[in-house]
Amino acid sequence: PFVRMPFISSLFSRNDNIFSIDLPALIFRGNGAGVESLPPMENLLSGQAGFVLPLFLAVSTLYLLYTLVQLAIIFYLRKKGKVYHLDRLEVVLNPKVRSPFSFFRYIFLSPGMNDREREQVICHESSHIRRGHSLDILLMSVIKIFQWFNPFIFLLGKSLSSLHEYQADRDVLGKGYRLEDYQLLILSLQFGISPLIANRLNSSLTIKRLLKMKKSVKMQNSVAGMILLSAGTL
Repeated sequence: PFVRMPFISSLFSRNDNIFSIDLPALIFRGNGAGVESLPPMENLLSGQAGFVLPLFLAVSTLYLLYTLVQLAIIFYLRKKGKVYHLDRLEVVLNPKVRSPFSFFRYIFLSPGMNDREREQVICHESSHIRRGHSLDILLMSVIKIFQWFNPFIFLLGKSLSSLHEYQADRDVLGKGYRLEDYQLLILSLQFGISPLIANRLNSSLTIKRLLKMKKSVKMQNSVAGMILLSAGTL
């Protein structure tokens, strides 16, 4: 038998059976004030954490509503836009689209773009669609609903979005488009606004993307797999 603090545990062994008795902790005052019994640990925890669940549900609900609003905006633009088919893709022309973006098999463009710009943008967004980047973003959005308190999730999401853009940029340049023309196109579209849940051509990492193009750094698909595996585990 042995004694364990802050709880007193008496352990007796007989015939390979273990019996345990847990008693609440006692405080003995050195000034002779007497003996004070601590409240059960369960009561302390329930009192301190009683607000955690309502807070978690409230913020998660806000993230869920935000995601649904983003989806509603995309489908609204699809419904109000002019649609034409390109292979298995659907290109949506809508004057409310300030910056091109894609979501699964839909590519959203502004009607004011010239043919050369439109061709490069479609090539860029087609790369997102072919690589399944919309599913990655949607998965990260769902994870954020339940892991909004975890800053690591937001870092993962930012890194994943950066990787998506690097891969799409590499695919465009691999098609033979001039580097200078493509860089000017990205800069001209930098100040547009598009849904955060979509694959967006404009991004705050534009300067990094331009530097990556100059260096011709190859991004491996295994990196995306590792990020998704880590996010899924969390």
